[in-house]
Amino acid sequence: MRPPIFFNLQPLEYKAYIINSQYPNGTPITTQDCKITWTVTRGIFSGNDAYGNPSAKTDTKVTQNNGVNIYWQNENDGNAKLKATFTSDFGYGTGSCPYQGTSVTEYSVGIRYLGTPGIVKVNNSYNNPYSLSCGSQTVNLSAEAATNADSYQWVNVPSGWSGNRTTSTPSANFTADASSGASNIYVIATRNDVTTYSTASPYVSNVTRPLPTTPTLQTSNLTSLPEGGLLLCSTQTVTAQSSNATSYNWSTTGGISLSASGNQASVSGSSDGTIQVSASSSSCNYTTPATSVSVYAGAPSSSSISITDDYGQPTPGSMCNGTGLVIKAFSPKATSYSWSLSGNSQNVYFTDYGGGRAYFNSYVNDC
Repeated sequence: MRPPIFFNLQPLEYKAYIINSQYPNGTPITTQDCKITWTVTRGIFSGNDAYGNPSAKTDTKVTQNNGVNIYWQNENDGNAKLKATFTSDFGYGTGSCPYQGTSVTEYSVGIRYLGTPGIVKVNNSYNNPYSLSCGSQTVNLSAEAATNADSYQWVNVPSGWSGNRTTSTPSANFTADASSGASNIYVIATRNDVTTYSTASPYVSNVTRPLPTTPTLQTSNLTSLPEGGLLLCSTQTVTAQSSNATSYNWSTTGGISLSASGNQASVSGSSDGTIQVSASSSSCNYTTPATSVSVYAGAPSSSSISITDDYGQPTPGSMCNGTGLVIKAFSPKATSYSWSLSGNSQNVYFTDYGGGRAYFNSYVNDC
């Protein structure tokens, strides 16, 4: 007579572990000499990466013991099942498996299915990014409910927004501060009886605020220097440009001074320095980082010119016949350079490369 065998199933959320088989009176059945073929529906055995039979959503495993680990799949069709068959002797002698050919009644498993929440809406809008005006205000985040979910966690909500980041329904109200936007907001769903599994909304949502942009300086009235910065030889007007700005904040350093009104400033200078300007929005209560530009006041002087070789090293005091050298002149206020030769210049080969670089070669027959 076929012995009655029962499974003692421990459901560990989406992982199940068959721990033993036993007679109805609780006496364990020894199966160590038996080959057991396990078949699971809507589950994958530990060590496997996918269904053995994807179309049927089943997996099979053969063991010598009465325990297996199963990773139940998060599917909601109610067809999760487990079956075991003592198929043959494992090779320890004829008749060493007393249950050979015995099949165990298929065991149905109730998977604790958890659905996936929908895309996060901002103020009931799917616009992404969602443009939120500046100023403190209430913002609603919501999503389509996840089947069987007990709680929702709202992720990447700005720290400047106050409100509960965990809710029992797929909707949450937050009080936004005046200026904080949001990047990559999504929601995670969980159920109370499955503590190690969750699902998340498939896409992220973003919230932008009309903050002022870091200003750019329009300085066409000043001369741009090849090495960077601006040359100021007389009082000139500069203009700052920033989207969404309601005011501008001007400052200077060094010998530069200015008189500003709105986004324009009249600039003069007695010595070198910098101009700095930032943009602000009163409704956003926000000020941008400052834009800074170096300003060189007055024309360059001969004392400010340095001459080096092409690698920035000092030029030699003398050169032998036929020796060539690329030399470079630099002054922070110069826009162009003019070279002249003196002395025995008929024995010199000289080429002006422009931009302060030139080639020099002496043909004098001594050192």
